Amino acid sequence: MTPSKQAAPLSAKLAVLFGASTLALLGASGYLLSMVRELGQGRLTSQSYLDDPLVRASVVQTLVDQAGGDWDSHNDPDVGRVMRPRSNKMRGGVQLVSNSLGLREREFDMPKPEGVVRVVLLGDSFIFGTKLEADSRVGCFLEEYLREGAGEDAPTIEVLHYGLISWNFISESAYLRRQLSFARPDLVVHLTVPNDIDDCYSIRGFGAMSKFTAQHRDRADSLIQYRHPSVMLGLGEINYLTRGADHESLQRYQRASQALARMISAVRRQGGEYLHVFRWSGPSQTPRRLLLPDLPDDRILYLPESFRRSNMKPFPVMLQSTQSIGRKSFVENFI
Repeated sequence: MTPSKQAAPLSAKLAVLFGASTLALLGASGYLLSMVRELGQGRLTSQSYLDDPLVRASVVQTLVDQAGGDWDSHNDPDVGRVMRPRSNKMRGGVQLVSNSLGLREREFDMPKPEGVVRVVLLGDSFIFGTKLEADSRVGCFLEEYLREGAGEDAPTIEVLHYGLISWNFISESAYLRRQLSFARPDLVVHLTVPNDIDDCYSIRGFGAMSKFTAQHRDRADSLIQYRHPSVMLGLGEINYLTRGADHESLQRYQRASQALARMISAVRRQGGEYLHVFRWSGPSQTPRRLLLPDLPDDRILYLPESFRRSNMKPFPVMLQSTQSIGRKSFVENFI
């Protein structure tokens, strides 16, 4: 074969390769030009990519896995803070696992399915279960107790924990109110403690808990808490926030009462019931009078002083309450 005949197929191959490369470059250039035009017209943004649910879920999960902190901000400043969604980390010797809503709770159906009786336990660290494994919290025992006692023909009963460390009256009320149309609880059991009158911690970058509250950004790094004299100053006493004896205390009670009233009204409009459990030191008539003046007495429970002094979690009083009226009666009367 002559050199000219050998060169002919090689030239043809190079021509095909060059043509294909040219077409690919033209196509890429056209695509890039269209993207530039869309970007110039404001139609192409990072949000357009995040609108893809798979891309969004992947980005969020990557951020959660790489972050050092446990918390995430909430778009409602009254809520202030939730857990990072779908987080799974060891903290203080216990496993903290969150669901897609930023709650320390299993995933559950939203909207609530037909045939399900849903009880929401609302509160702060006592409901969250600080230093407790998830299955050692009050709702797990209460759910099992109610299911066993409700009878074979009873509907499916689920008890869910809606609680976060340092949430206050306003945070708790705002978060649940935002969930009501989908969560649709049949009963809300709201456990409150004295520090629910305090400011609620928000977060800084990388999920760290802050020393400011999103509820009052005008205060900067200046959280107001009823135990400030003992915790920050070492004075061995508390201030007057819980006593309703000065302007600051009364204003806090007023705002909290308004938040509670709005939340309770929304729960009832959805067909649910509301039960309030006080775990306060000493007489609870001041918070009861200032927070829930219109709530009937049969919708209020007080944690016995013996439980409070022994620093026991609210599980015993919840069981004591259900035992006193019977588990099946509890379901029939409150749910």
